[in-house]
Amino acid sequence: MMMTSSLYLFLSSCKIVSGADAFDYDFDVDRIVRFIKDTGARKILMQLADGLKQYSVRLSEIIEERTGCTCIVSADPCYGFCDVAEDEADRLDVDAIVHIGHSSPRTQFRKPVLFIEAYSRLDVSRVIRKSVEALKKHGYTKVGLCASVQHLRELPKAEEILRKSGVEVYVGEDPSGMLSRGQVIGCNVSTALSVKDLVDCFIVVSGGNFHGLGVALYTGVRVFVADPYREEVRDLSGLVRRTLAVRWYAISKLRDAGRVGIVVGLKTGQAFMEQALKLKKRLEEKSKKVYLFALREVVPEALVAFKDIEVFVIAACPRIPIDDYSSFHVPVLNVREAYMCLENYMGKYYDFK
Repeated sequence: MMMTSSLYLFLSSCKIVSGADAFDYDFDVDRIVRFIKDTGARKILMQLADGLKQYSVRLSEIIEERTGCTCIVSADPCYGFCDVAEDEADRLDVDAIVHIGHSSPRTQFRKPVLFIEAYSRLDVSRVIRKSVEALKKHGYTKVGLCASVQHLRELPKAEEILRKSGVEVYVGEDPSGMLSRGQVIGCNVSTALSVKDLVDCFIVVSGGNFHGLGVALYTGVRVFVADPYREEVRDLSGLVRRTLAVRWYAISKLRDAGRVGIVVGLKTGQAFMEQALKLKKRLEEKSKKVYLFALREVVPEALVAFKDIEVFVIAACPRIPIDDYSSFHVPVLNVREAYMCLENYMGKYYDFK
């Protein structure tokens, strides 16, 4: 296939032609090309995590030029490996899906799916050295180290810097084997849980506070986010206190509610219908009127019309009620929190099983 001069110049400026990827993330284009050729795909659907969508036009151009396939970019939000666009792929009649920005859940899908982690090229050295200063300030010497998927490649470097600074470092493993060493995602912090009793605090290497907040809520251990994008270290203690106050308030409102809505997710990895039915029965035993709703994108504006509902329980992504709480018009809980209410649990938030 002849390469247009404008595209050749674009690729050359990105160093793609010479084999070196000049993107801010390693999109492993060669692997994508091999996957498309190996599957014989003529039309693919490409999903990207929201923070990576800005690269989609360049990526699709490169992929089409190198493979001759048609690349359709999904413009819908993409929140995790629980959010593979299988239904959309069927409707568009594509041959395969390339899902970028999340690790593989190691499950089977109806069509071939390639997961590209999109590791960040940022060097974490400076922000890790800053985190050492925060540790010394608080007298912490035993640290759990975690990262979002984009920064997993930098964990060995971070671990080395911390150890050379006299810090005892623990990097946990996921007992199920689904997550990589030290990896945390919004709904699974099992790597952190595996070492929480050994450490004074956690350092979570990630952009934003999403991953760090999950580690703090489900381990009960102090968390510092080492943000390589802003090159700053943030103590999440204040955020955790505010979040827990809101969570306990929501739990108390379910206890008082007479009409409860349970929202069942429709995304591939968030369709928790069985959980919803079991919870419905338990709530009805408490003399509550319970109504079931189905929703693909669980967003506040989709529920605002149901004014008779006093509290919603989200049987989909468990982080929606935690991270988007202030946007909903009534209190919202996840399934775990609903059972905390049903069992009159008053212990530590992170201890409830």
